[in-house]
Amino acid sequence: MKQISVEKRVNDAAVAKIDGKYNLAQYKEKKAKLLAHKMACQSVVEFKKGNPYMPMYAILSAGISAGAFKNEEFDKGYKGFDAKKAQAVFDMAVAYNKAMGIKGAPNDVIYRMCMKFYKCVSQDVAKFEEALAKIKKPLGDERKDFHKICKAVGCK
Repeated sequence: MKQISVEKRVNDAAVAKIDGKYNLAQYKEKKAKLLAHKMACQSVVEFKKGNPYMPMYAILSAGISAGAFKNEEFDKGYKGFDAKKAQAVFDMAVAYNKAMGIKGAPNDVIYRMCMKFYKCVSQDVAKFEEALAKIKKPLGDERKDFHKICKAVGCK
């Protein structure tokens, strides 16, 4: 069985109408959950339009939750989208690539490290750039280097 991508499901949910039966009193909680999910999907789609170079998995992971790019998490429903966090993580990832001389777009390792920095150290992109300035020799962006990169920017 072919599985539909979460990106397509998010785009579809953003424009889908909520069934009229959820206007009945007994479906009040279900309707609220569906509306929150729809609003989160609409916010993700809007953010993606403004940030076309950030991959969908990174937008979902940063703005919703770490596993939001999985179909199982989508099925549970999203509660909201944090555009400020997603933008900060994107800016941090781009700053990392620039500081380390890495050409091209940031990969999943760098996005994960930036999300960890955002959560554990600071939400300020300027503080992240200060941490990058303290790194003496360029680091890579490979999976095997994840813990070394995190330690270098101040994440434990």
